[in-house]
Amino acid sequence: MRRWLVPLIVLSVVVACGAVVLFPDSLGRWVPLLEYQEPVQQLIVRNERTGELSIRVESPSGISTRTVPAGGMESFGEATCRATLLIAYDANGSEISRLDLVGCTTKTWIFTADGRVRLEDDRVFRTS
Repeated sequence: MRRWLVPLIVLSVVVACGAVVLFPDSLGRWVPLLEYQEPVQQLIVRNERTGELSIRVESPSGISTRTVPAGGMESFGEATCRATLLIAYDANGSEISRLDLVGCTTKTWIFTADGRVRLEDDRVFRTS
């Protein structure tokens, strides 16, 4: 009976640790190891403004529009790999910025509260 007890305890500890150990996902949220997935190449849109943004994604397969809430951050995933043009609009429908041929590299498109727009390599999270 004891020979089953040690492997059972070891297995229980491994399962418990896997459910408790946390890793940051692609949006900076901490998720359990069992739910963690390797990040894919993606465009992340970070909206620090007080109004919602609309992002028009044009690709050979068609046109789609996604929204990013005020103060929010959205991942556009691999959809931007095929995108030929992305256009950002403010809540009034005015064009703010555009990106041509984003490609399959992870970037963060940041719309700051003071009206600036910048594109940075990799994932860039808010520091304040």
